[in-house]
Amino acid sequence: MNSSEMIFKILENNGVEYIFGVPGAAIVPEAVAMKNSSIKVITTCHEAGAARMAHGYAWETGKLGVAIATAGPGGANFFHAAVAAQADSIPLLLIVGEVPTDIFGKGASQESSSWMQKSYGTIAKKSWLITNSGLVQSTFEEAINVATTPPYGVSVVCLPANIAKTEMKLHEKIKPISKVEFTQNDLGKTVEILKKAENPLILAGSGVVISKAADELVTFAESINASVITAPKAKGIFPESHPLSLGVYGVLSEDTIEPVASKNHEFRSA
Repeated sequence: MNSSEMIFKILENNGVEYIFGVPGAAIVPEAVAMKNSSIKVITTCHEAGAARMAHGYAWETGKLGVAIATAGPGGANFFHAAVAAQADSIPLLLIVGEVPTDIFGKGASQESSSWMQKSYGTIAKKSWLITNSGLVQSTFEEAINVATTPPYGVSVVCLPANIAKTEMKLHEKIKPISKVEFTQNDLGKTVEILKKAENPLILAGSGVVISKAADELVTFAESINASVITAPKAKGIFPESHPLSLGVYGVLSEDTIEPVASKNHEFRSA
């Protein structure tokens, strides 16, 4: 088993069903590994489209979205989608190919080792450049965990071509990443605190949409008698005809929201 085959095994074991991307020289090892994987490959005309499709898939399903691109301009074309996904708290894993490590800094075509990982470090939840084959498994497991642990976000892994085809030996069984969740005791404490609030207010964002928790939001708001404002990207998640609804908050919000929210709920816009 080489590194690329290991990566796809990790993805499979963590429920990944689709990967979106564009072929390229720096990701040939990954392309070969895809042939023996159960993951369905969706080839797009442009890397930006691949990342946007992975974003949309994750938004709609709540599952991890995965996209892959070659080195240099291929990976750079993920930027806009990465910014959007990070802003929306979308669980996204972006795999970016890179030239072999032995030609780093020698002006190879499409080399991006000096700037790709650093650039994504400013916009993603976390980014990595793997230069040691012994770190492939742990890095990808961490990347999945980072992307799928609330608040969700974008993980970017830059993988040099020689590292991607290195033969590997697994010393332990690859397992799905375990998630840390709130306990019933944690939720109980939170509810007790909210019940003591004189004028509770809920600002419902896109996380409610991704979690498909519209019914739960209504039940929760009614249980603590909390007014509800929705962010623009969550418009419609809470019935605006409901007596507890204050409408959509933002630049184009109703004139009644700001004074009501500010006066009764100690809520201020940024």
